[in-house]
Amino acid sequence: MADLMPFYVMNELQAARFRELTASDENRLDPRRVEAGQYAGKYVLPKRIRQATEFEAHWDALDMLAEVAIDREVAWPPTEEEMAARRAANA
Repeated sequence: MADLMPFYVMNELQAARFRELTASDENRLDPRRVEAGQYAGKYVLPKRIRQATEFEAHWDALDMLAEVAIDREVAWPPTEEEMAARRAANA
């Protein structure tokens, strides 16, 4: 079953810029690299941060990014250890 979640998608340079802009902030933006699927190699931030007032200074920049729906199970496949833990929990 797909676990689709809304994300802002960006390239590596944009991700680095968000990290740089918030490096000294109490609440940092740290875009996550997509490991697999349609957006593999891109970086994303969850769309829900657009509602967080602590990131209000970055809302305009976020609004310029494309919004996409990503299946978290596809983008970040579970490791063998995680799969083993799931099997054990379901046994």
